[in-house]
Amino acid sequence: MLVNHEIKGLFNGVSQQAEALKYESQVDEMINCMPDVTRGVLRRNPLEAINFIDYKKFVTSYGDDCYLTRGYKFEDGYMNVYMSQCDDNGKAVYDSDGNLVLTSLPIASVKPFIYYYNRDNIEKYYMIFNGMGDVFIIDAKTFTLKQQLHSPYFSVPEDGTRTFTDGTYTVHASYKEVTKYLKALTIGDYTFIVNKSVTTKMKDITDGNIDDEKRVGVYWVKRTTSVVKKIDNNNYYYKGYTYTLNGVTSSEENGVDATKVVEDLANQLGGDYQTDTTFIYNKNMQPDDTWEWTDGAGGTMSQGFKGSISAVTMLPANMPTDLKDIVVKIEGAYKDNIDDYYVKWNGYTWVETVKPGLQNEIDASTMPHTIVRQSDGTFIVNEYTWDKRAVGDLDSNPNPSFINNEISDIFFYRNRLGIVSKDSVVLSELSNYGNFFATTVKDIPDTDPIDLSIATTDVNYIKYAVPINKILLLFSENRQFILSSEGQTLTPTTAVLDILSSYSINPDIEPKAIGNQVIFASDNSGYSNVYSYIVTNQGGLSNDAIELSIQIPSYLPNTISEIEGNGVNPNIFFTDKENNTNLYIFTYKQTQDKLLQSAWHKWVFNKSIMNVVIENNTLYMIMSDIDGNLYLNKISLKIPPTIEGIDYKDIDTEFTSEIRVSEWFIRNSEQVGNTRVRLQVRTAKFNFTEDSKWKIDVYNKLYDTHKYYYNDEKITVSGNAKDIRLRILNNGNSGFVLSTINLEGFLTQRGRTI
Repeated sequence: MLVNHEIKGLFNGVSQQAEALKYESQVDEMINCMPDVTRGVLRRNPLEAINFIDYKKFVTSYGDDCYLTRGYKFEDGYMNVYMSQCDDNGKAVYDSDGNLVLTSLPIASVKPFIYYYNRDNIEKYYMIFNGMGDVFIIDAKTFTLKQQLHSPYFSVPEDGTRTFTDGTYTVHASYKEVTKYLKALTIGDYTFIVNKSVTTKMKDITDGNIDDEKRVGVYWVKRTTSVVKKIDNNNYYYKGYTYTLNGVTSSEENGVDATKVVEDLANQLGGDYQTDTTFIYNKNMQPDDTWEWTDGAGGTMSQGFKGSISAVTMLPANMPTDLKDIVVKIEGAYKDNIDDYYVKWNGYTWVETVKPGLQNEIDASTMPHTIVRQSDGTFIVNEYTWDKRAVGDLDSNPNPSFINNEISDIFFYRNRLGIVSKDSVVLSELSNYGNFFATTVKDIPDTDPIDLSIATTDVNYIKYAVPINKILLLFSENRQFILSSEGQTLTPTTAVLDILSSYSINPDIEPKAIGNQVIFASDNSGYSNVYSYIVTNQGGLSNDAIELSIQIPSYLPNTISEIEGNGVNPNIFFTDKENNTNLYIFTYKQTQDKLLQSAWHKWVFNKSIMNVVIENNTLYMIMSDIDGNLYLNKISLKIPPTIEGIDYKDIDTEFTSEIRVSEWFIRNSEQVGNTRVRLQVRTAKFNFTEDSKWKIDVYNKLYDTHKYYYNDEKITVSGNAKDIRLRILNNGNSGFVLSTINLEGFLTQRGRTI
């Protein structure tokens, strides 16, 4: 029976499913193409050059000694570090143009961390970190080297060696994968840089000494009274209450005048006891010394304290000038000290303060540093200012959970700076990104920092935090968590961490929020699977992620290193740190309730990809070659209305576009191919636009033969469908747009389906 079938577009990309299970809109391979549900398949747009930076511009020098002067070459996706050649005096050698003369082999090799800082439509920058403390700032608009900064905090550990040879000598250069250790986050003109290999600490210095509050004793005569005491009809005197402090008592006669009381007590006690109006105090006591007091009215006429008191209302409203900065502990009702707090007399009033003798200052040298854009457009690198603990103690206001641990991620969420460390997530005070301590321990303000830990029976260290809309997703290697506030404002009392799901992720690939979804990857026996969490219009999130790569189980390598997308353009890009000339793409189109396109394919270039960024509908790529220079190129992601006039060359190099068409099947209504028939292909007709150019390779697996057709719309195939494979090729400077393929053949029915 003669049959004729039209394949309406190959816009669903690559599938590795069994041939009979593939959709007819899927292919065996698609390279350097752009699948589109409206137009079909086009050649990808050509790569365009923006600018390049000569490697000779990248030099770091910390003295004129040749061992302290280094140059850098960007070679095959790596930033290789070369030492300067040395003259007879051990000084760096420069050529007649003033360029550093480098040794023939590198002394180190790094995968640099490259961060894109998009300040606004006018200012955009790349920051390139070499893992040795240096950062090169590049103007992204002109792709010119703008400035160089240095901080020891930006140095990262070595990850092994790479071997280099020039035919005569061989070196084993140290290797650093800087992208593993550094993370950047920009808030306004401040770019926070985290070094994940650095353990955070508190400074060793303390505010005061332990038990300082117990070294001052105060006794205050609040009130006195006067009562007439008769001796006989003509003689009498006045008396008051007695006042006792530390075993000595002031007489009834002195009890009518508070000043006389404290002076009398001081005279009796002697030593370091001092008086001021109605106060007697001692500032040179030992913490264990007792401070005992009473009065003749059962303790109601006076008040004493040394180190602590049961209520702040019992403290005097005024104090002697000499007692400025005295600290008193207010003891709460609970034995665990959690409701205790401290107050200090500031000379005017009692204010909440911190317990003496604690390490209250975070060591800024171990915390994220900032690269700050100045008003003149230049940059400086600084230690950020982190607030000290100002109130409470280690029970009521403990150190943030990240202290004495390494930071694994940094993020910005609901106007709070967030830090992830081990099994904890800590968010700063609202709008105060440098404060991670409670501002008061007498209450829990809604604006105070939030410090939460994961509660699971197994160990789960959080690797990444991904804010999206009003949701914060947290990823450990084997579980996902969600930070929520149950529909309320996010506060220390409403914030909770819940388990969301239990997917394994590849810890080397950072999940990415793109539009209304979070994309993450997992390792599957040497390959990568890609998943998506989708946030609904109502802000909800399902416990189940959607596997985007279900049709390509062994297409994506497990060396995927970066995920890039922007939610505006329907493409998600995946770089490969090993085969770094390849770029994998997931192209998708969906309506509110239906996925129209789910296409995997890849682009291949003749230069190594070091960084990709999407802005609107343009893909920008930092690339390198064997010449050592650094290139910025771009590709338009727009589907061109016409391909006429487009020079399909990657700058000055031709590239090959290829489509490998899957086996032709007669399919049922569910798109499953019928394997119980014999299908003999006769002809194939390709519906290209008039300005298209192409080559068709007809491969017969049975006979291992190829037959080529050039720009023929209709070709003769003549073979069993299971043996015939069609390849569509173009490696010239013209493009193609393929909308449909019409296949004609003879069908022999082997049996009837019942």
